[in-house]
Amino acid sequence: MYKENKEKANDIIKKFDAKLKNPESFILAELEAEFKNEFGVTYQGVKGFINGLYDDGISQETCYKYAKKYEVSEFKGLIKDYELNHPTK
Repeated sequence: MYKENKEKANDIIKKFDAKLKNPESFILAELEAEFKNEFGVTYQGVKGFINGLYDDGISQETCYKYAKKYEVSEFKGLIKDYELNHPTK
């Protein structure tokens, strides 16, 4: 589902990139709700969008924040890749 809706998914995630700069307004539940409402998917579907966006190099920090919140098996590769390529100091 991600591939055929990539452009709209990109639009949604970019809105949350801007919110990421102000952590008080960055609410992960809102990000999830946007995807659910726009595409009629469940939480499982949202995970597919997040992984797809990350794999395409789109909004990786935002995708990582969402993935890190849940740390489910579907996000293990994303989390590992992000942390490997963005080590904390």
